[in-house]
Parts: sequence; C-alpha cells; structure tokens
Amino acid sequence: RGPLRVAPEVHSAARVGDEARLLSRTAPTWVCADRWAGASAACASATPPSVLLMDDGLQHPTLHRDLSLLVVDAEHLLGNGR
Repeated sequence: RGPLRVAPEVHSAARVGDEARLLSRTAPTWVCADRWAGASAACASATPPSVLLMDDGLQHPTLHRDLSLLVVDAEHLLGNGR
C-alpha cells in the first residue's frame, strides 16, 4: 500500500487507517507499507517537510535519522499492557 498522501475528504479509514485519516486533518500525512518509500515520497512532494514523524520508525534501520525519540506511556509502558 502506498505511498499515498492522505486526503481525509477523499480517503476512508478502511483505505488508509483511522489514525492516518485523523492526523491528516492537521498535518500532511503519508501512508506506505515501505517506510523508506513513504519518507521519500513525502520529501519529494510539492511541499517537502522539514521534519518527519513516523509511527514505528525506530524499527526501520534503513532510514537516516538526525534525531530519534521514543515516547512511552507511563501507565501502560510497553506492549499495550499485555
């Protein structure tokens, strides 16, 4: 799937996912099964980003990073409480 820039008025949650659809209402949002291809498409777009925020981006070592941040929920920690 992808790379695809999400347009909330065009794309359904079934097509792009509910999280991506919600995020696309406030910021340019891309979806792609291949994280590198999605990042490349975003950077090559007409309005390239100065920052990329990626869900599960730490799991993709092929992506160049200037900075990595890991956010952990203090109540649930890792693994969704399982």
